[in-house]
Amino acid sequence: MTENEKVSLANPAALGLFGLSVIALMLAAEMFEWAEPDSSLMMLQPWVFFIGGLALIIAALFEFKLGDVFAGTFFGAFGLFWFAIGQPWWEVTIGWEQLGFIIFGYFIFFAIMTFAAATKDLVKVLVLFFSMLTFAGLAVSIFLDAAPELTGLAAILLAATGFYASAAVLLRAMAGFDVLPVGKPLLTFKKIEL
Repeated sequence: MTENEKVSLANPAALGLFGLSVIALMLAAEMFEWAEPDSSLMMLQPWVFFIGGLALIIAALFEFKLGDVFAGTFFGAFGLFWFAIGQPWWEVTIGWEQLGFIIFGYFIFFAIMTFAAATKDLVKVLVLFFSMLTFAGLAVSIFLDAAPELTGLAAILLAATGFYASAAVLLRAMAGFDVLPVGKPLLTFKKIEL
C-alpha cells in the first residue's frame, strides 16, 4: 500500500453501542433481581468481559483510528470499566467503598461527556445522560444500600437508547442516509476572545 492510499474503515459505533446495551440490560436484571439469586456470577463474567469490555475496547480503538476522540474516549472508558468488573477471573478484589468511589468518578466523567455530547446529537446526549444516571444509582446503591430499582430503571433506559443508537448507526451505514432520526446538536462551542 502506498502513502496516498486510504484505508476505509466502517463505523465501529454500532458494535460499541450494542455491547453497552447488552451489559446495561444485564445490570438492570441484577438491580431488579430478575435472575435467580443463586445463579452463578461465573456465568456472567464472560459476557461482562467480552461484550462489556472487549466489544467496547475494539470500538474505541477504531473510533480513535477514525479520529473521533469523543466516541473513542466514551467506548474506551466504558470498556475498561467492564474489564475491571470482570476481574474476579484473576481473583483481584477491592472493597465496596473503593468501587463506590470508582463509580462516582465514572459519574463525573459521564456528566462531562453528556455536556460534550450536546454538540453531537440528541441520541448521544440521551445515551450519556442515562449512563450518568445509571452510575449515580450504582454509587447510591453502594454507599447508601438504597435505590437498586432506580438504578435498574436508568439501566433499562440506557439499554433502550443504546440499542436505538446502534440501529441508527448500522442502518445509516447500510442505507447511506439517516434511516432513524438522531436529532440535531443541542449546542455549539464558540471560542471566547478576552
